[in-house]
Amino acid sequence: MKKVIRIDQNGYFVEDVLLEDWEETSEGLVSLEVPAGLYLPRYVAGEWVEGKSQEEIDAIRNVVAPKTEFELLQEESAKLKNELLVTQTVLDFVLVNFIPMF
Repeated sequence: MKKVIRIDQNGYFVEDVLLEDWEETSEGLVSLEVPAGLYLPRYVAGEWVEGKSQEEIDAIRNVVAPKTEFELLQEESAKLKNELLVTQTVLDFVLVNFIPMF
């Protein structure tokens, strides 16, 4: 068995295809491996090139992933700890300054 790549009429990657060793590579099939790191592989003039524009790639790379539930809980916990510290500080101030000592 050998792996080849099916491309569409514009040279864009469609899928990996397995052929028997004796089968010939036909039109629309490419035996050259797709290099890692291409977002939209396109086969042009005997080589794989990037099919997306730099603007499209930048947009993909700059997407901020939503926070996980764990991250949200960490933030909430930190906020509650801070509120508790502020409350304790105020309470300490009140107890020290406004309650007469007997």
